[in-house]
Amino acid sequence: MDHQGLFWMGVKLFNAGEFFEAHEVWEEVWRESEEPDRSFYQGLIQFAVALAHLERGNQVGFERLVQRAEEHLAGFPASFGGIRLGELRRQVAELAQWLADLKPGHHPYPRGDSYHTLRENETPHANPSIFALISGVKITLDGEATPQS
Repeated sequence: MDHQGLFWMGVKLFNAGEFFEAHEVWEEVWRESEEPDRSFYQGLIQFAVALAHLERGNQVGFERLVQRAEEHLAGFPASFGGIRLGELRRQVAELAQWLADLKPGHHPYPRGDSYHTLRENETPHANPSIFALISGVKITLDGEATPQS
């Protein structure tokens, strides 16, 4: 599969909540890319892995990878590579802020269940769980994008 096909496959996996799998697909593209695309893919990969860490309860890993992703994506416009990059960055920042605003001692993971156990049965409430928030992070296309199937 060509780079564009792999990129769109990664977007589809990411939007399905398969963050680790998206990262694996994007790494194939990243390895053969040159700047500025290389930094763009690196930032997306780091967002995907950050979300995978968070769904496993590793908040420190999430925070570190989000910071590194932001460093890689800092110079990119709000729309780049066919996606609304600014929107994705906003969603991840809101999730990070939600975690930062938790009261001391509050554990965001209900009953210690894993994300994969809960996500299929979860419906967002006025006070959504961490899993609903993670699964709500999506990549949106800019108006001119034409993803490949």
